[in-house]
Amino acid sequence: MRDELCAQVQKITGTGQEVAYVLVAQLACCLATPAWEDKDGCLIRACSMLAEYQPTNIIEAQLVVQMVTTHDAAMKAMERVMDRRQSQEGIDLNLKRAARLMQLHLEQIEAWQRLKGKMGQQRVRVEHVHVHQGGQAIVGAVNAPGGGGGSE
Repeated sequence: MRDELCAQVQKITGTGQEVAYVLVAQLACCLATPAWEDKDGCLIRACSMLAEYQPTNIIEAQLVVQMVTTHDAAMKAMERVMDRRQSQEGIDLNLKRAARLMQLHLEQIEAWQRLKGKMGQQRVRVEHVHVHQGGQAIVGAVNAPGGGGGSE
């Protein structure tokens, strides 16, 4: 079964066979698999999530593996938060862990969007401008020819 998953990961990511094996192994080792669920089924679902992102190179594939396992760990920590058999201190520790993992996951999503060119930096600069009668104002970016502000 792992050979089949590795072949699929290799096809999805465009990586070589050895790299695909490493990616699948990393998924397998880092998933927070509940005791009631088999590791193979969990790994199949994790590889399906990898496929949904459609990584096109090793950098994207590595980031997706991190994203899948970070999200999985965050959800496992939230599951522990809901376990009322633990102390309040245990609940608080798991809640903090979940929050840190969720923040990390958001940062990973932003990195993914930057890699895919879906998120550009946007700057807004607001200045107070007086435009008197007969004057004109321009709203937007203005670049002078030659890139300078000196006289030509």
